[in-house]
Amino acid sequence: MISSGCSAKRSHSRHKMKYWEIIADHLSASGWTWPCSSQIDSTGRVLFTADAHGDNRERFIVIAGKKLTAFLELESQLSAHGRLQRKNIAVTVIITLLLVFAFNRVSNGRNISEQQTNPNYV
Repeated sequence: MISSGCSAKRSHSRHKMKYWEIIADHLSASGWTWPCSSQIDSTGRVLFTADAHGDNRERFIVIAGKKLTAFLELESQLSAHGRLQRKNIAVTVIITLLLVFAFNRVSNGRNISEQQTNPNYV
């Protein structure tokens, strides 16, 4: 097992929040604890596990190839089961739209701006 770096403790003034940290804050505000970890499977692939525990002993576990994907799926499942505060749904939609925009700007693992500015781009 490798270190997961899943702590959402940070200094807001010096740290640009990552999308998974925003989702983690929403989970906490809705009364969920959300331990997470990363593991390496037998093929060398890193897997992230996000695990939400509710006050009523409910538990949702998600395993994904990326930390952000794990938290997005966890938030989606909690929303689908009516376990998150309603105000968080709008934030999820906004985050999802931002992610779609960001992923559309990536081509073959390289940023489009790199393709446009790098004369050696193949």
